[in-house]
Amino acid sequence: MFNYPTATVYSLKGAVAWLHTDRQIFRDEMNNAYPVKGVTAFNLMDRYAKGDDIIPFLNAYPQTNTIRVFCYTPKKDWGDYAWNTPSPNVVESFIKEMQVFGIRVKLVLLTDDDSARIQPAIELVEYLSPHKFNNLILATANEPYTHKYVNVNALEGVLKASGYLYTSGVYEDLKLFYGNCGDIHTGRDNEWPRKAKDAIECYRGGGPNFPDEPPQKVPWILGEPIKPNEANGDDNYILRDYYTYGALGKLTSGGMFFHCESAKLSNLPDDFESRCANELFTGYDMFPGDAALGDYEHLQAYEDEGTRALRVYRVGRYVVVVRPENFIPGNNWLAMDSISVCWTIL
Repeated sequence: MFNYPTATVYSLKGAVAWLHTDRQIFRDEMNNAYPVKGVTAFNLMDRYAKGDDIIPFLNAYPQTNTIRVFCYTPKKDWGDYAWNTPSPNVVESFIKEMQVFGIRVKLVLLTDDDSARIQPAIELVEYLSPHKFNNLILATANEPYTHKYVNVNALEGVLKASGYLYTSGVYEDLKLFYGNCGDIHTGRDNEWPRKAKDAIECYRGGGPNFPDEPPQKVPWILGEPIKPNEANGDDNYILRDYYTYGALGKLTSGGMFFHCESAKLSNLPDDFESRCANELFTGYDMFPGDAALGDYEHLQAYEDEGTRALRVYRVGRYVVVVRPENFIPGNNWLAMDSISVCWTIL
């Protein structure tokens, strides 16, 4: 549809790199910038435990290198679709299986505020810690302070001692955050493509929720952007928004997850979901892996008159224009695509 490069395709087989953090980004053991490019797969471990063939789902997202999995979901919220955490040895087997396919697992331990779930989660982390899986990231909870109040502090000690990359999952109030990486779910309102910038505020402080939030200087992953069925506009408009969110996310974060209705239960995407995923990761691949380390600036002068762009953001020598309309660039700007979204400042 648009005239720009196709997304880099990640092989589903091959060695998984050990990761460490470097300010806003992740790096592998060779110190190369490593982009976390993921997809929601909430019940994939449960499907594996039940003997389902999960390979078609992984093959449906060749651009990704990470899956985001829930250990369980509560019946009161998920009804007949709810599932329970498998036994620790099954969790171990699943992580090893994903390792074979070159896939990193972001394992979310708690999905509700049932206190009875805390001790089993602690014991699971204690079981996994000695294995030192190089493809595992741990998250205490999903949206811990959204419509619930999860006791994330109960797991802080065991996660710190685990040796893994980990996050509390807290993004609703960064004064309560802990972890060596973060996970933020950005707003799904009509201006959602610009919200990828929230990862910068998480890192720098002063937002995105409250002006007194402290800086949390870890790589932030954009965890659940809008689903295609929730986005407004015609197909081309929505696809451009996904491309834009991906490109802006590369300048602001350590990675992102594609999120859609079918992926919640690890079902195959429909055609439009696949196209949206491809645009998201095509945009993400437009800039170098370490682009987020550059200096940030909101170029408000290029948003004049309310018709040229919704937002214009610069990080280092790269610029993302959100929803350009007859956009007029700077004299020393070089277009990186044909739709006026990605630019390089010469």
